[in-house]
Amino acid sequence: MDKKLFTIVVALLVGCNLFAQVEEDFSTKYKMPIFPGCEKLISEEDQFKCFQQNITTSYSSYLEKYLESFEYLNIPFGESQLSFLVNQNGELILKNIETTQPLFRDYNILAFQDFAKDYKITPAKSILTDKNVTIALNFPVGFKLSRQVLETNSRIISVIENNNSTYEIVITPDHELKIYELSDFKPIYLGKYNSLQEIKNTLPYKESIQDMQELVTLAQSNFGKEKFILQSKNIFQNDNFATIFIVSQVKGKRIKQLRKYTTLEDFIQSPYYDWIIRKDY
Repeated sequence: MDKKLFTIVVALLVGCNLFAQVEEDFSTKYKMPIFPGCEKLISEEDQFKCFQQNITTSYSSYLEKYLESFEYLNIPFGESQLSFLVNQNGELILKNIETTQPLFRDYNILAFQDFAKDYKITPAKSILTDKNVTIALNFPVGFKLSRQVLETNSRIISVIENNNSTYEIVITPDHELKIYELSDFKPIYLGKYNSLQEIKNTLPYKESIQDMQELVTLAQSNFGKEKFILQSKNIFQNDNFATIFIVSQVKGKRIKQLRKYTTLEDFIQSPYYDWIIRKDY
């Protein structure tokens, strides 16, 4: 599938139905907060419509940067309900994310953190006192990839090297994250995690993840004096992440790229997909 086409046809579905109330006193009458760029509108109704449109579409642009991660993890769609505050200083503070998909929740948190850093809102005001008040807001957000890919087996998405230990991070068809330590006999199951951020903040993986390179070797195969490796981009590095699978031949210090797949769909149809399938996990 053409990567440009993929980018165009991906649909971010961001609801524009905001629910708002004053955080301290639900009975307080207030003027709604104003999103940057909406100040010139005269009526409060127009300002509120502008606020709705801009806060949801602006947030969606931050979530959109993770669409490549959604494809790599084979998360074809996601829905969540964001609850947040616009405080008396106009700062955006995330309160809660309701979703049945922990991995999607993970990326919503990352997107909201960046969104909150870049935007400062004119805060809501009490009609009675004309003082700034903290207001609670929520809206639905979701995405849907253009095409869905069926996977029936668990798959390695990353490998962590720590001293003399090697850990495989596996994603199941139900999008559970599991970690196994490789041994001479059989992999040792170490536990299940709700998100990549949870793994990233857990010892002993934390320090090793910080030192990981842009490309991660997921699997390798030896044929005589030749070695073949399968690599992907590091899923823990969110900036500029892309779904890429690279198959290379290694001879001594020379590495020759043989194949490159830029979509999960194409890679699944390749003979190298079996290298990272874990049917017994």
